[in-house]
Amino acid sequence: MRTATAVFWVCLLGCSSGSAELVIDLRTDFVAGVEFDRARVQVGAERLEVAFDPSVRSRLAHRVAELDVSPGDYAVEVALVAPGGETLVVRDVSVSVRSDLAVTLVITRACENVTCGLGESCLGGECVPGACIRGDEPSCPEPQCTVDTDCMGAAADCAEPRCEFGVCVLAPTGTCETAAYCDPNFGCTILPGTDAGPMDAGADAGSDAGVDAGIVCRPTIDCAIDCSDFDAWPADWAAEEMRALDEMNRFRTEGALCEGVDLPPRAPVVMDRAIRISARCHAQDMAENGFFNDIGTDGRSSITRFRDTGFDGLRDRELSSQSRREGAEWIQHMMGLVHCGAVMSEDATHIGIGRYNVEGDDVILWNAPMGKPRP
Repeated sequence: MRTATAVFWVCLLGCSSGSAELVIDLRTDFVAGVEFDRARVQVGAERLEVAFDPSVRSRLAHRVAELDVSPGDYAVEVALVAPGGETLVVRDVSVSVRSDLAVTLVITRACENVTCGLGESCLGGECVPGACIRGDEPSCPEPQCTVDTDCMGAAADCAEPRCEFGVCVLAPTGTCETAAYCDPNFGCTILPGTDAGPMDAGADAGSDAGVDAGIVCRPTIDCAIDCSDFDAWPADWAAEEMRALDEMNRFRTEGALCEGVDLPPRAPVVMDRAIRISARCHAQDMAENGFFNDIGTDGRSSITRFRDTGFDGLRDRELSSQSRREGAEWIQHMMGLVHCGAVMSEDATHIGIGRYNVEGDDVILWNAPMGKPRP
């Protein structure tokens, strides 16, 4: 189970005798109503569940609990649940209630694949002592940031970095269309279930890729190519996938300039067969069904697909785009964008690269999840 970043801002609301009000507010850069549609909350023996719909997708703050409790120490757990029922992230802390108390719990994407030991929690992608609650207690490390410019940008233009409570989060800029949401990795993305017409054939046009629900193709059932059959993949596509890998590793071993920052050489990544099959299937799903999203037509998120590969490690980053560029040229183009940091990820050790295009269409769907060792 991954452990999410949790930072608590505590505010005394007043005094009461015999009982106290405990208010828990969630603050997260996961997309409410899309990436998760429920929050499960447990405070001591009290359990409750809060539902979210896409209308709140642009908000970072959400109230998840208002409880009357007796003064005392409580184990508090908040879990974000994906539409398919998978628990995306979960956070367990201890809260000491002496009078009315408001708690803001911040869950960030930086801790998506971080698992901490007993008595620890993830803060800004790192495990810190469990007593580090707000982020400014004596047991906490130095803040990750003090101003927004201390935080690295998102992979997509529709999100911007912010420094909140000394931790970097990604906030939507409000530039996406009404029927879309901001995915910090993919850009403006059409809401699941929305029919927005045919897919835009523009190069790397992730921000305005539509969804045409009239196209029906399920890998291994209706499609001409069985993406799960490794050897059935067209040889020229497989060759381009390897050319992309070679170009990526050339950049990694030489070092690169990413968004004005000189990154030192990295170890090359290794192509993993299972991750590659998963990448091929998702690229095929997006191309045949005319959408661009990390959530596939089977309802699985990129997190779930990676877990289903059986890779002995965690998902690190994921590259995905629509492009008219083939392998090496595609990587060169990605290096000129904000995806450069993902290509140069220090933690990544393995990758799976999938390339697919519909016959007669020159737009290529690329998908490339990256894996890293467990801590």
